[in-house]
Amino acid sequence: MPSLSVLVAVLGVLGATSPRPEPDAGAKQKVEILRDLAASAVARAGAARAIGALAADGKLGPVSSDAVAALTKAVSDGDVQVRREALGALKEFGAAAEPAVAAAADALGDSEPATRRAAAEVLAAIGPRAREAVPALIAALDDPNEHTLAQVILALGAIGPEAREAIAVLQLLAASDEDEIQKAAEKALTKMAR
Repeated sequence: MPSLSVLVAVLGVLGATSPRPEPDAGAKQKVEILRDLAASAVARAGAARAIGALAADGKLGPVSSDAVAALTKAVSDGDVQVRREALGALKEFGAAAEPAVAAAADALGDSEPATRRAAAEVLAAIGPRAREAVPALIAALDDPNEHTLAQVILALGAIGPEAREAIAVLQLLAASDEDEIQKAAEKALTKMAR
């Protein structure tokens, strides 16, 4: 049997030679388009969507923090499509989107249900690091849109025990006649119990 040092060396070589995605050469340009308020809303929304795809593929490289900052600012864009695309892209960053917690929490009050739902998805992707959004998520538990409400509930569950002040309301929602709401509340309560 090889020694531990030999195994560590072999694993190091394998790790060093395994393929890693190359950062996308146009990532910085996409971030600049997103930041350019003079660019059309279509261009900004497209840039946000492209950044999200690059983040999902791990191809942003050193531009990643700039992208999160630009997307966070875009969450408050005047165009609903840009807001939704920015939130969708932020979701792809997972916990690395933590700087966007306050912006996503604010977006829970957007006039568009799909944007509110996307905001809750970002907070769920960030998970326990989104603790500061718990009061906004609790306030959003009265969302009239069933799909958005279910996502708000799931975001509270993703935050976990740090969202325990929502347990009483989630217990009531677990008895809902709406199947999607009931299942989301049960799932969230299970995650909070861990």
